[in-house]
Amino acid sequence: MTEHASAPPPHCLRRPAPWLMRTLFLPAVLVLVLVQQTAPAWAAEFHIGILAHRGPEKALAEWQPTADYLAERLPQHRFVILPLSLEEMRQAVMDQRLDFVVTNGANYVELEAHHGAIRTATLVNSAGGDAGAHFGAVIFTRADRSDITLWPISRARLSWPSAPRPGVAG
Repeated sequence: MTEHASAPPPHCLRRPAPWLMRTLFLPAVLVLVLVQQTAPAWAAEFHIGILAHRGPEKALAEWQPTADYLAERLPQHRFVILPLSLEEMRQAVMDQRLDFVVTNGANYVELEAHHGAIRTATLVNSAGGDAGAHFGAVIFTRADRSDITLWPISRARLSWPSAPRPGVAG
């Protein structure tokens, strides 16, 4: 069997480029801040929670330039990047300590359902020019591990809003 460990992931599984995330996020923040300029009680400091699934250092390295750019464009405001774990983000949203969050789709759905989060911008990944909202997963186990099975979910029901589409197993 040939090893393919160095092969790049399929286009649809690649992480979106940081510049693309900032391209969507910056206009949304600028519009919200500029619209609120007439409100005298509007915050002089904005706390932006970033889901730091690759660690706080990487999240800061990726998002601090965005905060610096916003502060340069809106000098009367301060933008603070807060790299957070999933649980820290839930708690910060529950405590209303964040003005904006940058997170994944699954966490957003939870924040919306439980805490009334409202989406400002959404990144839709494009695979081969076809935009979609498909996600996939693979479970790998060692051949000698008989204690790991999919039996608990073998009778799970799958549902979707319309007829199955290419790439959706059911």
